[in-house]
Amino acid sequence: MDMQGNDFDAEVMKECDAFMNQTAEGASYTNSVLEANMKRQEAELKAGKVSRRAEDLQKRQFERNRDKRAAGWQTFMNNVDTKKFKSQHLLGKVGAADTHHKREARDEAVSGKAELDMTDKKILRSDSQAGHAGIDREYKKLWR
Repeated sequence: MDMQGNDFDAEVMKECDAFMNQTAEGASYTNSVLEANMKRQEAELKAGKVSRRAEDLQKRQFERNRDKRAAGWQTFMNNVDTKKFKSQHLLGKVGAADTHHKREARDEAVSGKAELDMTDKKILRSDSQAGHAGIDREYKKLWR
């Protein structure tokens, strides 16, 4: 192509317009990327503030409950030293709730045993009177 003439000038102007459009498109792309990056950074800053506040709140609650935890640990260690464990409880046993109930005390005359007076060698109370005539009275032992 010749360096002189209208065709050359038209081609130069066309290339200049194309170059200017590319720079304008590049500038708009650069601006949109910059705006997106700034929004992302702001969102990260807000999320960071929220997470720091949550951590601070958790630390404050942890500090408030420190005395309770220390007292609980001391109680646990005291129980370990005195060998006081849950395995000593009456878990799984029938009548475990009945341990706090004081059973009625029975005197010897009602106990269900035959009595023999050794001085006079006579029977004060026979087996049938004591209840050993084939009747099972074991349920009376479980009375409250």
